[in-house]
Parts: sequence; C-alpha cells; structure tokens
Amino acid sequence: MVAKLVQFCLQISALSFIAVSDSVLSNGVKNLRVVVSTSEKYIPLLFNWLLYYKKIFPDSSSLYIICLDEVVENQLPNYGLNCSHVHYLPPRSSIHTLTILWQIRSNAILQLLRNDFDILMSDSDAIWISNPLPTIFSLVNAADIISSRAQFPEDIARKAGATLCMGFIYIRANKGTTALWQDFYYFMLKQKSSDDQRDFNVYLLANGLHYSNPPKIFISSIVSTKFVYQREEQITPTQEQENETNFGELMIFIPSNRNDSHIVSTSSSKSNQNVKSSHSLEPFLIRIALLPHSKFRRTCYPTPLLRMNHTNISTTHIRHHHKHSNIINNEVYLPKSIDL
Repeated sequence: MVAKLVQFCLQISALSFIAVSDSVLSNGVKNLRVVVSTSEKYIPLLFNWLLYYKKIFPDSSSLYIICLDEVVENQLPNYGLNCSHVHYLPPRSSIHTLTILWQIRSNAILQLLRNDFDILMSDSDAIWISNPLPTIFSLVNAADIISSRAQFPEDIARKAGATLCMGFIYIRANKGTTALWQDFYYFMLKQKSSDDQRDFNVYLLANGLHYSNPPKIFISSIVSTKFVYQREEQITPTQEQENETNFGELMIFIPSNRNDSHIVSTSSSKSNQNVKSSHSLEPFLIRIALLPHSKFRRTCYPTPLLRMNHTNISTTHIRHHHKHSNIINNEVYLPKSIDL
C-alpha cells in the first residue's frame, strides 16, 4: 500500500512540476537546506508533503531528509531520494522515543549550522501551498530566526503573546545563531523529557526574548478531539493583526576565547558573573521574526488530507479549504505519537 501510494504521488508530482530556477533557492540565502524527518509510519505523510514541495522546487538538491529507521533508509532510494542523516529511533515501546526524536533533529540542525548552512525546517504536516522563500528573503536582513507562530506551549504563549513553531522555522547560519542553537541543544539534553518546541520557547523567554510589537496567535479552527488541545478561548483577529509580522530580540553572551562547549546564557546570572571574572564576553543580538498568520497558518482539525492510519490521502482537500490565495504554508497539525 505504501509503495503504491508513493508511486502515485510521484507520478502526479512529475506531471505538475512548476519550473523554478536553481537561483531561487540561493537568492538571498546561502547554502540552504530544507530539513524534514520521517519514520516508516510517516512515509506517506512525507510523500504527500513532497507532492506540494516538488511542485515549487522540482530539484531536490536542497532537501535534507532525516531518516529515523531502517525501512525509510532502504525505501527512499527506490524513489530517487536519499537519507541525508540517519539515526534510528529506539523500539516503539520506549517512552523516550519522542524525546530522542527531537534531540536527533536538533543535533542535525546544529551540525548544519556549524557547516554554514542556512536551515528551513519543515514538518511534513506543514504543507507548502506556494513558495515561502520570497517572504523569507524579504526578512533575512532583519531577522536571524524566522518562524511561523504557534500557541504551544500555552504558558509561554500567555506571557509572550505567541510562540515559535518548530514545524516551519528558518535559521540563518551565523556565529550568533550557531552559538544559540548549541546552547539550546545542551539545554534540551538536560531535560528528563524533551519537546523541541516547548524547550526552545522556554529557552528563548528565559534568555530575555521580547517583542517590539507583541504578537498574537490565532487558531484557524478550534475543535475538541483526542488529537487536538482544547483551547481556552478563541480570538477573532483584525485584518491588521492577521497580516502583521512581529519582531523580537534577545541577547546572548559568548566568551571571546570560548571553546565549542562553553556558551554563556543570560538565564544564569550566577554563571555569567563567574565567567565575566575570567573571560571577555562577546555579545550577540539574536533577532526573531514571527511570520504573518494570514499567510502561515495552523489548522487544528482532523482532515482528509491525511488519515491517521495513513491509507487515504486527498491531495485536493487542502486547496478546497484554502479559498484565500495569499496562504503560503498551512500546518495541518497532527499530534506526534510515540508509536513512530
């Protein structure tokens, strides 16, 4: 069934490629890698995502696929794709499977940043309706991290107004972001149970993230199902709020003679005081942009786009739900399971 579905998706995609110059992927960013991960159970979801991605970018040279088990590693070459990073997850019964998944992905991002690759990380349930790169290119000179917005974790969203969504996030490769991501990765490793979106937003807020224009998160649809968080309230946004990009910043400090294992976070004042006595600290301002909700949406409802048993995918359903032509990316949120 999986093989037939994959073959169908690739045939449809081959018939509907939109020719895009290779320069589109390099205009405004350097050495871009589009990072997506998958395991055996999520192969149909990956190929459904690829159906939309390849309509925009037929060339897969910038695609960076994290393969999480042997089945994926063996199957992808049959369809002209290869694993860029291989790290097998533990047995499905492990309660730490999700924690390890987020750590694997974050470590892969760190290695790419260290090698001077800009990152565009996309979950395979974040469907590319149209080309997101022009919007990103328009912001790269004003922000180091550009993200769609979310409401999880809710406690951070209440304080900050919205959170960064790890399902669609762009990270410029520079000294500051590499240092920040390395420190964040070590922060993750200290947690008993990790979730990269929770951990990253907790980390940013603890390190002083603040916005010049406080953001808001707007959920496209709020329903009560076993797959979706029950929201406390629904906010009706104004058109101006829907279309705005929110800018924030935080400062991190790095010893000028540091080694790769020593980053100083502003969240630990005692640590900062100890380091200041023996090292000269180099400050880095990290600038963050939250993408407009009108173009980068989260749709939290069960959808025929992907059946949870992965046996029936409708490639037209998502367009039926998007009557507004300005939508660029839509995350049809599917909560992740330890049964990966």
